[in-house]
Amino acid sequence: SQPGGHGTIGFAVPAGATAVTLPAVPGERDDLPAGAEVVARNWAKGSYAVPGYLPPCSGGKNHRYFARVIAQSGGAEGDDLAETEVELGRY
Repeated sequence: SQPGGHGTIGFAVPAGATAVTLPAVPGERDDLPAGAEVVARNWAKGSYAVPGYLPPCSGGKNHRYFARVIAQSGGAEGDDLAETEVELGRY
């Protein structure tokens, strides 16, 4: 997969948690659900330049969208502990 410019969302996980659920995150805004934060805004330009995360959108037919999930110790500057990719869908 090729990294896109849709933005990066951070979500704190309580110590000792064995599972978490990220609440639905609205796109094109920087006021996110409690516990979520915009770590890096999207790369959009022109009329698509909006704050925060830019959700998947159809730039053509049959595109696949993924989220890369990285577990880190100590927040965004911490060490990477694990990484996986989750398919969001095909648009």
